[in-house]
Amino acid sequence: MPPSAMRRSRLRAAIMPYYGAPMGQTDEDVAMAFNKAIITGLLREKYGYDGVVCADWSVLTDHQLPNTIWPARAWGVEHLSEAECVLKALEAGVNQFGGESCAHYVVDLVCSGRLSKARVDQSVRQLLRLKFALGLFDNPFVDETQVVQVMDDPAAVAAGLESQKRAMTLLHTVPTIVVIYLDRPAVIPEISAAAQAPPH
Repeated sequence: MPPSAMRRSRLRAAIMPYYGAPMGQTDEDVAMAFNKAIITGLLREKYGYDGVVCADWSVLTDHQLPNTIWPARAWGVEHLSEAECVLKALEAGVNQFGGESCAHYVVDLVCSGRLSKARVDQSVRQLLRLKFALGLFDNPFVDETQVVQVMDDPAAVAAGLESQKRAMTLLHTVPTIVVIYLDRPAVIPEISAAAQAPPH
């Protein structure tokens, strides 16, 4: 998305940078969640994005599925411990970890002096700003007796699906069938070549 479109966009509350690793495009070949050049340099500084950055699910720890284990998607930082991955992602500019339960790493990093309280406060401010904007503190309680009725309501389901469609941004369509293996990063030659080409 060009900077002008990013500034005009009303959909700036939160972004999930994806699992991919921009190979050969930044100063280090690491997944988006750990890539400071992408999250801080490009997204925040160049494009002026000031919303929440939520890392994709399972970028830190393995995820147990019914019949298999989905390995952590820590592309390029597999040699780091989980705590070091948390630190690297936070230093890159991530505010939240999708699908993870790793608050103890953040606490340990702060207690050891490796992560500043100011950096944690920065993420807390961004997350709370979003929650206040959504009104989550104005009326935080749900009538639990109505949950099933509301969740099964066809109008609510349709509204949810429509909201998801509007929340998606398709950046580019590649006319190629891509096979993605769960045990290694996907490399799509057409995208890699295009990303390395000089701008027109």
